[in-house]
Formats: sequence, structure tokens, C-alpha cells
Amino acid sequence: MTTHALNLAVIRASGADAKDFLHNQLTQSVQDLQPDRARLFSYCSARGRVLANGLIWLDDRAEAQLHLMVHQSVAKALLQKLQMYVLRAKVKFELLEATQVTGTTQPSFLTTLPASQQGWDLPIYHGDQEHVLAIQAPGTPEQAHRFWQINLADEQSIDDQMIPAQQWLWQDLCLGWPWVVEATSEVFIPQNLNLDLLAAVNFEKGCFPGQEIVARSHYRATIRRRALLFTAPLPAEQENSASSLPGTDIIMTDPEGKSRPAGRIANAVAIQDKLWLLAETNLDFVLEKAALSVQENGAAPLHMHELPFRRNYPGKTPEKKPSSSVLVPNVPAGAPALEAAPAAKMHAPHPW
Repeated sequence: MTTHALNLAVIRASGADAKDFLHNQLTQSVQDLQPDRARLFSYCSARGRVLANGLIWLDDRAEAQLHLMVHQSVAKALLQKLQMYVLRAKVKFELLEATQVTGTTQPSFLTTLPASQQGWDLPIYHGDQEHVLAIQAPGTPEQAHRFWQINLADEQSIDDQMIPAQQWLWQDLCLGWPWVVEATSEVFIPQNLNLDLLAAVNFEKGCFPGQEIVARSHYRATIRRRALLFTAPLPAEQENSASSLPGTDIIMTDPEGKSRPAGRIANAVAIQDKLWLLAETNLDFVLEKAALSVQENGAAPLHMHELPFRRNYPGKTPEKKPSSSVLVPNVPAGAPALEAAPAAKMHAPHPW
């Protein structure tokens, strides 16, 4: 049975202090957030580890309200953490239990499609009903139009424009967007997941939990442990194993046959007879053509694929070399052929 509902939840924030409160809690700037665009964000622990990440948007059609969309498995933990710091602030948080989020190529209430999006601009479109909206996601060459269609009140009927949940997650991974889930909550700093390259972290906005560690990593160090896109063969008996992989290790095997952990899986999905995953590892392992594999998948070898922002990694980056089976994209038919994003301004490493 094909499932279209995405495993995403929405938290509503309302009250006179909602904007200021979230501006001081999230890695994203909220005070200048406009109602026509959503933004990427993450929420960190005091140790700078990402507890949750997702999208935030402002709805000012009635009483000004902010909404946070995160993975379902971390929604309650994020809600509890936010409520812990409210104190005397005039802000109220609510987990919208009835919310249903689906992926679609055209929202049911849009008669004319807007231009496709190549970046994370995230324009918002509202339906006739106040509780229905769509946020346009980046497209891929084969799927130019992608939208999160969000119904905050009740279930959505399935139509031909909707994208199956597994395929949507696969597209997210190919674009380099990770969803922090329960198994990976408070495991990675934002840079490990490339959230700095995806503009989910604003280093000029001021303080937020974990800011000292995250900012120090940005300005005074070169973070070489980054999330990369990999595929591995998928045995038929393991087709349902992808959901259990986040938080597990990938393994590096040396020429002598000795193995050791080389990173950790952030997200995984089984599609087109392959296991696709975003996994955090050291960029140097890939440059050195190390033999990487999934610990829970019978040591199946990993093959790296390019992400849109590959050239924005700090220092030397894995280059596409036709002679290397590790570095050459081995994309099955129908996979998005992604292009590199414009170069971002990189900081110089501190000489220590």
C-alpha cells in the first residue's frame, strides 16, 4: 500500500512574545520573518547538538501565529523543551494533532503553477480555507514542482498529484535536506548535517541555545565531518530495513580487513532497489577512497553521489573522478540529476 502522508508534525506558537521568544531559541532569524516565505531552522541543545530541525512560517491573516514543522518523532520533545523556557513570556505552544502533511506536484487549490524553485526560497500559498496552505520546496530536474501541502485541521483526500511519502523523502535526501528523527536527536551539530550550507543557521542573529559551540565551529574551525549522499545494494529481504537505520554506524574497512566506525546515518530510504542514505562522515575518508559500508546491511559497499552544494564544503572536496567507483554517481534511472548551487562565502580555518 502506497502511503502519501509524510511523517511531519506542526507546532503552533501564538502570543505577543512569540516572535521574540523563538528568535532567541532557534538557529534562524525570526524577527524579520515575512508571511510570504518560510525558512529552514534547527533547535539545538546547550551542547550545540540538533534536537530538531524543519520549517518555520508566519501566518498573520488573523492573530499572528508562528508554525514549526518538524519530524513527528521529535515534535513532543521539542514542544516540551520550548515550554520549559517560557517562564513569563507571553507565548503559548500547541502541537496540532490533527495536522496532515503530504507532498504534491500541485496543491489542490492552485489552478496555476508558479515558477519552479531551485533553491530554498520556500514561498507560501494559502488555500480558501484558513487551515490549508502549501509551501513550495526546491524542485529537481525530473520533478520541477514540489510542494508540502499542509492541512492543519483534518485529513486530506488523496489525488493524482500527490507524491508517495518514500519518493518525497528520497527527493529530500537527493537535495541534501536531512530530517532529524528521534534516533538522531542531539547527535549532530548543525554543520555535520550541512544546515549551515542550507541557510538553516543565521550566524548574525544573536544568541540561541548552543550558539557558543556552533559559532565557534563556524568561525574558528574547519568542520570536515559532513553529511554525504550514498547508495548501497538492497537485498530483497531488507527492503523494510531503511526506517531502522538512522542513528546507526557506517563502517570503514582498511586494506588489512579491519573495520571501525566512520560515521553515522542521518536518514535512509529504500527505493528503486537501492538503499539511499544521508550519512555523516569525514570528507577525508572519501578523498582517500576509503571502503565504506553500512554496518546493518551486510557490509554492502557505499557509493557516493553529488549533492547540490558539494563545492561549498570546506577545504578540499570530493571531486568527480571517472576512474573511482566510490566517487562516480551511480544514479538509477529516474534519479534527480542535481546541479551545484552557487558558491557560498566560506570562512578561513583558524591556524591551530
